[in-house]
Amino acid sequence: MAKPKSAAAALNRAQRERVAQLLTIPAFQRFVLTILEASGMDGSTFVQGSPDATSFMEGRRSLGIDIRLLLLGVDPEATVILEQERLRWAREASQQIEGDPNADPYPNPYEPDDGEPQR
Repeated sequence: MAKPKSAAAALNRAQRERVAQLLTIPAFQRFVLTILEASGMDGSTFVQGSPDATSFMEGRRSLGIDIRLLLLGVDPEATVILEQERLRWAREASQQIEGDPNADPYPNPYEPDDGEPQR
């Protein structure tokens, strides 16, 4: 059986260039960060007593991983910067939650802030 292509390898040159251009736009960077965070790709997908929910969560996680791999294949440097920004979000969210139990752990992806990921 043939080895499946990576998501980035499946894109043609023009598509990879368009994705690389999008990665330079701060609003798109924040959008991607929001999707990656929402995918739960770093967490457990097991839901005790619910194989359907576990399957759903695993599919969601898998999509996040596929998006990350696609971005790595298109522009590894930009993807590493996004990963660093995602970790910064996680740190800030945990600090915010510690100080305010009603705090929203995820920043609004459409409002720029001082920590905008840049290349």
